[in-house]
Amino acid sequence: MLTKTDLKLIGELMDDKLGSQLEPIKKDIMQIRKGQKIIVNFFDHEYLELRKGIELIEAHLNLHSKN
Repeated sequence: MLTKTDLKLIGELMDDKLGSQLEPIKKDIMQIRKGQKIIVNFFDHEYLELRKGIELIEAHLNLHSKN
C-alpha cells in the first residue's frame, strides 16, 4: 500500500514532469499574445489616421459626422 510520503513523491514527480512539458507551450502562448498586441496596435493606429483624414474631408465639405 502507498504511504502519504509515497503519494507526495509521486505528486512532486508529476508536477516536475508536467512543468517541463508545459514550458514550451507557455513560451508559444506569450509569443502569440505579443503578436496579437502588435497587430491590434497597428490597426488601431491606422484606424485613427483614417478617422483623422475623414474628419478633415468632412470639415472641408461642411459635412457633419454621425459621431
